[in-house]
Amino acid sequence: MRNRVTIVKREFKVNKEKSTVACVMTCRINAPEDIDYAYMPRAVDNKINKILKTKTVCSTFVVIGISKCHTDDTFDEVLGKRIAESRAKKDAYDKAYKVWHIIYKHYIKMAKLASNMSVACFKAKNIEVEHIIRLKG
Repeated sequence: MRNRVTIVKREFKVNKEKSTVACVMTCRINAPEDIDYAYMPRAVDNKINKILKTKTVCSTFVVIGISKCHTDDTFDEVLGKRIAESRAKKDAYDKAYKVWHIIYKHYIKMAKLASNMSVACFKAKNIEVEHIIRLKG
């Protein structure tokens, strides 16, 4: 299953003295054509922007993963990079999950609203059909 998260850029910062590795990752959520963010309600857009700390949903966002070697262990730069990268990816996927969940809840709310309006119109139509029958009667 595609998650539509693209890693745009990845940069590692290694500090051998402190035995730490940071992975600064720039990511983007690629929306399918069916989701038009231009028509997303401001409240939904604000929630998404708060999570991503960006101005628009399709903007890039940054996550940072940090790996710190325990004092009892031997510093391994390769392992540190792998751990830091995995932590950054975890954060990126967590943010994307939250964004998709907000969008999901919005569309569920809209689907319920459309369903209710559909039922209301169906009932109103039937009332008018009965009214016509009585008037002809």
